[in-house]
Amino acid sequence: MPRLLALLLTLPVLAIVSDSVAEDDAAAARQKAMEIIERAIKAQGGDERIAKMQTMARRLKAKVFLPDGKEVPFQLDNVWQMPDRYRSTLTMSINNLPIVRTLIINGDKGWIDINGYAKELTPREMQEFKDQIYAERMCQLAPLRRTDCKFMILDEIKIARRTIQGINIERPGHRDVNLYFDKATGLLVKMEHVIMGANGLEASQEVYFAGYTSTRGPKHWRRIAVFNDGVKIFEAEVVRVRYLDKVDDRWFAPPKNLKKPETTGDKK
Repeated sequence: MPRLLALLLTLPVLAIVSDSVAEDDAAAARQKAMEIIERAIKAQGGDERIAKMQTMARRLKAKVFLPDGKEVPFQLDNVWQMPDRYRSTLTMSINNLPIVRTLIINGDKGWIDINGYAKELTPREMQEFKDQIYAERMCQLAPLRRTDCKFMILDEIKIARRTIQGINIERPGHRDVNLYFDKATGLLVKMEHVIMGANGLEASQEVYFAGYTSTRGPKHWRRIAVFNDGVKIFEAEVVRVRYLDKVDDRWFAPPKNLKKPETTGDKK
């Protein structure tokens, strides 16, 4: 009995010690992550320049890699007003058929228009696009200062013979995002997150950033490459970047040719 009593008395103490160690580890991880983040913000030009990314427009000259090995060029025009207004227009041609696809996110509503056929996004589609926008927002660095961000320091890796530091970002209500920074320059060079593929299955997406140059805002990458489950799906070069004082509300309005939602159930 004395031995059992002694063991029972030590259990709460062990739990407290364990919690304390976990809190210390989390605090150390946050401090290290914030050092990497603050260095990255400074590398891109500092707070004032980073803030310009909240409202901006960007044009990309890109090409998508199809499963049959074909490469299809396209143009991608994005404009956003963070945190929840986003418009993306993709223009391409497949077998001489012009395709224009416009995606619009405005708060909790979203729409997609393909060659004049528009519909409202389903809740599942809406959540997926918002998750992807969230990951892109984390790449803007300043949101990483939020107190509800939890961090884990990842093992250093090599990319093009350069040493890369990585951090994992966890926030309630969002998928984790991994960001990797060049240890020498401090610049963001890679982002990892999970997406829902067109086949309805989850895929690991890797986005690589390269060729940073000066702009009227922060330093901005000039080239990007995107891989899903290790397979390159597209690459692009920046044609134009603009930092906007304001945006026209009409850019985020529902398409005029919006299809009415289908009704279900028996008519009475």
